[in-house]
Amino acid sequence: MIYFQELEDGLVEYESTIFEDETAPFSRNDSFEFRVFNNDRHYKDLVTKSQQFIIRIFPQNYFHLDVINIKNITMLEDSQVLIDSKTLMVKHSELQLDRIVYTIVQPPKSGVIKKSIKSDESIIREEVANTFSQQDIFDGRIFYQNIQSKWNNGNYSDNNGRMLEDRFHDSFSLEVGDDIFRLTDLTIDVELIPKFITLQTENLTVSEGSSAVLTRTTINLTHPYYMRYVDEFIVIEEPKYGTISSIGMDNVRVSIKSFTGEQLDDCRIYYQHDSSEYERDWFTIVARANSIEKESLPATIHILVTSINDEAPMLVIMKEINGQINQKIQITNGSLLAIDADSKANEIVYLISMPINGYLIHSESTRQSINLHKLIWI
Repeated sequence: MIYFQELEDGLVEYESTIFEDETAPFSRNDSFEFRVFNNDRHYKDLVTKSQQFIIRIFPQNYFHLDVINIKNITMLEDSQVLIDSKTLMVKHSELQLDRIVYTIVQPPKSGVIKKSIKSDESIIREEVANTFSQQDIFDGRIFYQNIQSKWNNGNYSDNNGRMLEDRFHDSFSLEVGDDIFRLTDLTIDVELIPKFITLQTENLTVSEGSSAVLTRTTINLTHPYYMRYVDEFIVIEEPKYGTISSIGMDNVRVSIKSFTGEQLDDCRIYYQHDSSEYERDWFTIVARANSIEKESLPATIHILVTSINDEAPMLVIMKEINGQINQKIQITNGSLLAIDADSKANEIVYLISMPINGYLIHSESTRQSINLHKLIWI
């Protein structure tokens, strides 16, 4: 006899008499019958019909799922890949495959999990799936679809030109089990291969007439997948005020129009400035993978040239001026002009001797003062 209060207080227990070595690799059922009546002597004759309380006894290994396969995915971006049993497979000694149910607890950020559904004999449609079974996987009905438009409108870099590393990575997390127990913390990482070879470049700064070495920091691929395929980097727009050169085995620099990744790694590729007075230069390259017949979009490397004051000013205009007695005459750069590509106008200074029949009025004898008509002869 069991009292209701004992049930309320949790004092009633069922103990199985089946020992572990006697259990089969599947569950068994046990049961007992009971009736309910009131202990009050006035109501003892009021007894319910006999009821059966069913107890399901599970072997120890029932609460253990065998994770056979859980592998990461490598795929081309903006495509779809089948999740088969080689990617995700969990087994149980007793559960049928359709009772091993996966639930997505953390969905992918740049894609969806889809399930193909056969609506009739000829039409198959796909829909986003939050749950699916191991049987669905065996039947080839579960897919991961990457949708890169969910990432920054399809751009590879942000507004500051920094590469979006997460663009090439996705993941989703699952738990698996039946209505009695669950196995949690299953995560599949997705490595996304960009559809196009893209270059990541950095600009250079060189002194006038000097050179700068090109390295993997200057020129690199945005995704390591294409490192094994890219054969060469081709200069499709050469520098205007310099050359791209390589150092051969004899340490002699030779002008080139293409180079390899190995030469970049060995720091044998240079930009050489031609000592001209221009402060900026640039050149444009593409990366080519001949074995897979792919070529990157063009990438331009800009060069900032730091000028060196290594040349004397040159007098290009010196004309006689005519005037009347006591007349003030402005001396302009139409009659006196010196130039120096390395110097600004206020840095070009004229050394003037004293006139015999007049004098000069000026605050300073520079080309800037002549440009501003501040040099006057009387």
